[in-house]
Amino acid sequence: MNVSTGAPMSVSATNTINRTGTPDIVGDFPRKGQVVWGTQVGQYFDQQYTKIQDPSCAGVATGGVANLRSFCTNLALVDANGNIVLQNAAPGQLGTLGLNPLYGPGRWEVDANIQKSFRTSESTKLTVRVDSNNVFNHPNAGNPNVNLNSANNFGEITTKTGNRSLAAQLRFEF
Repeated sequence: MNVSTGAPMSVSATNTINRTGTPDIVGDFPRKGQVVWGTQVGQYFDQQYTKIQDPSCAGVATGGVANLRSFCTNLALVDANGNIVLQNAAPGQLGTLGLNPLYGPGRWEVDANIQKSFRTSESTKLTVRVDSNNVFNHPNAGNPNVNLNSANNFGEITTKTGNRSLAAQLRFEF
């Protein structure tokens, strides 16, 4: 049986000082998730988060010819009570959530093999062997969407991986 934890994941936000940017954590944000499957997609967090316009967009200029607020596409994550949980860091600042604070969904597979040898004569032998990976054809969840500013739902899992494979061997010894 093969069991592994998920890979470290970073919640991505608008570019700040480092690579893709990390958000500011301003509310109760769980660091562990558990995959729960609905009808079509899975959910990584125990609650459904919604997105609103980032509060920093309120400070963007609106007056005169340059109405720039309409170009502010930053989003913030709110919980079921409407409390902001994650928001984009201020320009030029590092987000307080940090890099790789989450681990993706783990995976498990059961592998097996079977082998049988037959003596065909005093000096010869025939061996038949079958190897199987992922015997139960168990699907494993892909990584959730953890991009704060994407249009998709935060924490939603839309992919599954894993399939059964068989390999057979026939060996004749003389």
